[in-house]
Amino acid sequence: MSYRLLISLEAIEYLEKLPKNIRQRMRSRFVTMLAEPGMYSDYPHYEPDNRRLEVHVFGPYAVYFWDDFADRDLKIIRIEKAGG
Repeated sequence: MSYRLLISLEAIEYLEKLPKNIRQRMRSRFVTMLAEPGMYSDYPHYEPDNRRLEVHVFGPYAVYFWDDFADRDLKIIRIEKAGG
């Protein structure tokens, strides 16, 4: 059973500023991640409230996501330049 993709408004706004070819490649990666999101975690990140997010490095970008296993949702929380 595959996951459902949920993308935050913050992530959508960031995506809209990227060149079209990068947006398309990133969208394709999100679809690929739906089969097994945990396989795409490069490292964990802890928010100030101690909530754990997974980070997937996609070229020069860091994609912060949450693999909500119970609801079978892949939640893309935010995207930013990697290392920044």
